Amino acid sequence: IGSKVLVQYRNDCLTYLEPMEGSRLEGVDPYPFATECPVCGGPVVVTDTGAFAYCGNPLCEGKVVGRINNFFTKMDIKGIKENTIQKLYDAGIWTKIEDVFSFNVNRVMHLEGMGESSVNKIVKAIAKKKYYDYEILGSLGIPSFSLATAKDLMKIISLEKLMNYLTYDESLRQSAFQGAVMHCEGIGEILAENIYEGIVKNKSLIEFLMNKGYMCIADELKYDDVRYTLS
Repeated sequence: IGSKVLVQYRNDCLTYLEPMEGSRLEGVDPYPFATECPVCGGPVVVTDTGAFAYCGNPLCEGKVVGRINNFFTKMDIKGIKENTIQKLYDAGIWTKIEDVFSFNVNRVMHLEGMGESSVNKIVKAIAKKKYYDYEILGSLGIPSFSLATAKDLMKIISLEKLMNYLTYDESLRQSAFQGAVMHCEGIGEILAENIYEGIVKNKSLIEFLMNKGYMCIADELKYDDVRYTLS
């Protein structure tokens, strides 16, 4: 507290604080990360670089609700507030993103503060949305990966093709995937690894959206074949 820092914006979406040389006050220790999640009490995991801290419990209520809310935000689905998501989560109606595409509307209408009008607004907001592949990729919560970068990546290779890399032999899978996405300007080795891990983690969601016919491709996106040589 009291030290001077430099505020930087990276990847169009994340704010970073960089210490300025000679600015740290003597006798002042760094502010420690919390060790427990304030929502579920699970362990807080800090990345090796110290840039990110997150709850290590995959079933944490805050993470699940936040993931659904982030999906709606990045997909630009209007009219569904976080408190509504929380209410449906508490009722066991929405416990994952896939649930928003198939749920019992009668159960929602019987929740306190909800009704036919509210349910109709939710259904219409979800139904009228076109789920473009670059928006889906950009909505997965991948660290340091903006929606703009996702769109640039989808101009050279489709999400469906990226998913095909997951069928490769395990010894080649990750290197082949990362080699393909690094053809996109602005994507280096670390971000490529983040994208790979994000798609692996959300494989079932992406397959759900593809198999149910929700995913579509923006008219302005045209893919070029990505060619590279594995060494």
